[in-house]
Formats: sequence, structure tokens, C-alpha cells
Amino acid sequence: MGFLRNLAAFVQSASPPLPSSLRSLWPQRGADGLDPTIYGYILHYSWRDQIYLVIVTLLSFPFLYYSLDLPKLIINRAILGKEFPQHFLGFELNQLSYLLLMCGIFLVLILINGWFKLHLNVKKGQVGERMLRRLRYQLYERVIRFPLSHFDRSATGQVIAMLTGELEPVGGFIGEAFALPISQGGTLLTIFVFMFVQDPLLGAAAVAFYPLQGYLIPKLQRIVRRLNRERVRKVRVLSDRIAETIAARNEIRANDAAAYQLADISHRLAEIYDIRFEVYNRKFFVKFLNNLFNNLTPFFFFLIGGYFVIKGGLSWGGLGAILLAYKELSSPWKELLDFYQNQQDVAIKYEQVVEQFNVPDMLDRRLLLEEPEKVEPLQGHVTAANLSVVDSDGIPLLETINFDFPLGTNVAVVGPSNSGRNFVPQLFPRLVTPTSGRLLIGETDINSLPLAVSG
Repeated sequence: MGFLRNLAAFVQSASPPLPSSLRSLWPQRGADGLDPTIYGYILHYSWRDQIYLVIVTLLSFPFLYYSLDLPKLIINRAILGKEFPQHFLGFELNQLSYLLLMCGIFLVLILINGWFKLHLNVKKGQVGERMLRRLRYQLYERVIRFPLSHFDRSATGQVIAMLTGELEPVGGFIGEAFALPISQGGTLLTIFVFMFVQDPLLGAAAVAFYPLQGYLIPKLQRIVRRLNRERVRKVRVLSDRIAETIAARNEIRANDAAAYQLADISHRLAEIYDIRFEVYNRKFFVKFLNNLFNNLTPFFFFLIGGYFVIKGGLSWGGLGAILLAYKELSSPWKELLDFYQNQQDVAIKYEQVVEQFNVPDMLDRRLLLEEPEKVEPLQGHVTAANLSVVDSDGIPLLETINFDFPLGTNVAVVGPSNSGRNFVPQLFPRLVTPTSGRLLIGETDINSLPLAVSG
């Protein structure tokens, strides 16, 4: 415990930023710290935590190996062994005492391995939640910097959903981005090495189906995930269609359009049914393949291992230890397959969310956050020079506006209702941003002032 605390403190106290040689491996992040890729974002903000998780994961492997090897010693030497008394640290132990000692060591190894898993899971969760908090804060800051006209053509609910629910898987992935594949891959490798040490032929039997599983299962799972994404899209369209029906309920009843609406909904429900049925077929076929491969390997263990035990080429303890070790293979293998699929989904989701929040003509971050120590009163004339405003659809709201009046003067803006007169007062609090031209108070351009000054 103390060693790991010191290790964490050392890693966290490393003050240098990420080395330039590593920074060059991915695209540069934006001015507000949002990287275009999920791994770039993870390494920019949590590389020290990732190093710590990897080191602790590597430290756990020797304990895992000895916990796999000890059952063989218990069976061969403590239960079936004949050479007693045994000597341990200067003590002479009979068979029962030696068995208790071996079982006690085995229990200690189980506790150590369990503690490593507990510590790593808690640390990964902490890193993921901390990074999720940072990501949400940065995206929320971008929302505040959006041009106000952007909200006229974007759904508020969609922005809220992306900031809340859609980012949850990203937070869970960040803590596991490096530690999980190293942990589960290292666990698999440790178990494979142990099996090959006991008997190369049984080790080969243990790994024989994994390349085939590694090729087939991800491809089938990718199809299932694609179908699930298509189902979600169809359900969203159905939801919008239901909302439209409720909004147009008077027109539907007045124009006898109920049959048309029912036929349309029936078609959409049939599409969702077909997709879900295909998902069930694919998903349970994947489970069938997994179960088939997982149960074929013990068949070869009993056949080949039993033959070697009968012929004296393998001990009962060795065969039992291999069977126990094989039981530990399914969990890390499943974790690796799930991680591979989740990695692709999270990377796409992160890039999509960042792209949605990468809006043109956002307010400069400096203008949003900068707070001068002292704000001098603005003086002089208010001047607009060839000022024009065009909305996001290219429609001109103001065209080549020019005016000049002393600051503090009461001014009325007059004109027809479609002249854009209501947009002129919105220029001063920056609710509308000029497309061209300048708006000055004295010699100062209003649009170059921090909000702490202009507000």
C-alpha cells in the first residue's frame, strides 16, 4: 500500500508536460484543449495516471502467475507427496502442517490479486470520472461561446443529450484506455505461458481456437452493433414522427388522414421489428460460437491431458492446475473483445460530439474568460463604418450601416419593420456579430473587448 501511494505521488508530481516526441504522434488540440481524437485527449490530460495504471498492472502479473502454479504444488507435494517432513524457513513440517502452509500462501495470493483488481478498478473509475468532468466543462464552455444564431437551427434537447447521456460511455472508456488491454492481455499471456510451461501440447490446445475466435467474433459483433445503431436511428425517426402526429392532430382528424398515418407507423414499426429480429439471430449465434469454442478446449484437455497422465508424462497436479487456469481465460478474453468493440464506438462518439460542438464563428475564448484588473470608462464617439450583418442562411440583416454620435447621447433607430432596425441595438451587447465593417467606441472596436468590459 505504501509503495503504491509513493508511486502515485511520484507519477503525479512529475511536472514536465507530455514529451514533444509523444505529442507529435497525434493531431494538435484546439485552443480550448479539445483534441480531435479520443486517445489524444486522454494522453494530453491523464498520461501520468495512465502510466501509473500500467505500472501497477504489470506489478500484478507475478502474483497471478504464482497463484496459478501453487495449486499444482498443493496437489503434487502437499496431498499426493510422500517426502515428509518438509522444511520451511528452518521449521520441520509434517504433511498436514505443510498442506495448511501451502493453502495459507494460496489464500494470501488470492487476497493480493483481489486487492490489485480492486485498486485498479477504483483508480480507473476515478480517472474516467475526472476526465469526463473536464470534457463536459470544456464542451459547456463551447456552448456559451456559440454564436447566438446557431441556436435558431439546432435542437436544444440534442445539445443537452450530447453533454449528458452520450458522454457517459466516453468517461468509462478513458480510465480503461491503456490499463484494460494491458491488464487483460497480460492476464491471457500469463495463463498461456503457465500452460506451455506445464505441457507444450496442452498449451497449444488452449490457444488453438483463439485466433479463429479473434477473427470471427469481432466481425460478427461489429454487424450486431451496426444493426443496433440503425435501430436507434429508426426509433429516433419514429419518435419524431409521433411528435409530428401529436402536433398535427387537428389536421389529421379534419382531413381524414388517420389511415395514412397508421400505415406509415405500421411500416416504421415493421422496419424496427426486422432489425431487432436480425440482432437476436446474430447476437445468439455469437454466443453459440463462444460457448462452442470454450467447451471444445476442455474436451482436448481431458483427452490429451488424460493420455499423458496415464502414460506418466504429466502429473495430476499439473493437469488440475491447467484446468483451473483455463477457467480464468474466458473473463479476460471476453473483456478484450468487448474493449475492442467499445473502443471503436467511443472513438466515433467522441469525434462526433466534438465535431458537433466545433461551430464556426464562435466567440474567442480569450474574450469570454479574460478579466482586466481595471476597466477604464469608454469615451468618444460611437461609430459604425460600413457595418453589415448576414445570418447563417446568407440573408442580409443589416447592409452597410454608417452612423456617428457622441457616447451618452439618446438615439432612436427608425425604419420599416423589415429594415433590420431591431438588430442595431443588439450590436452593442454582442448579441449580433458584424459580418463586415467595424463598430467603434472612440478608437476601440467593441468586438475586440472582453465580455468583462463590454458587459
